[in-house]
Amino acid sequence: MIKVRKIMPLLLVSICLLTACTPKEERDYKLIKCTRKAQATTGDNVEINLSYKIYYKDDYVKKVIATDEVRSSDSGVIDEYASSYKKIYASYDGLKHFSNKITTTTNSMTSVTEIDYAHIDTDKLLEIEGKEDNVVNEEGKVPLKDFIAFYEKYGAECDK
Repeated sequence: MIKVRKIMPLLLVSICLLTACTPKEERDYKLIKCTRKAQATTGDNVEINLSYKIYYKDDYVKKVIATDEVRSSDSGVIDEYASSYKKIYASYDGLKHFSNKITTTTNSMTSVTEIDYAHIDTDKLLEIEGKEDNVVNEEGKVPLKDFIAFYEKYGAECDK
């Protein structure tokens, strides 16, 4: 009985920490993961790995976390990719519920983009991205099936 009394407080604290530290979307939403690998066409021996975490509820996308990782033995190539990504995401500066963070090392660049579709101003998002080939519908929502189809159209594989 003494062992149970010693372990119980530790177990309760662990459960509380794990529950409190789990992001809201992981508790309230379902998750689909998609991945895609690519090679640069420039012949620079560049490997690109793309992964997407799609959080959804009631057949609508609520949040997406997209991670693009570019690897190359040429640090100049990494700098070019980082510069290009920064230019692309500069258009989104000031858009609430949209964030992008780019980190680089000598042989890699990682871009992590978070889009909170549950709260983002989809009209402003569409002003930046355009309506053509966009997954946001007329109601300002993102249907899960359309979003998955969009990723798969460009070669991603999703764990439905």
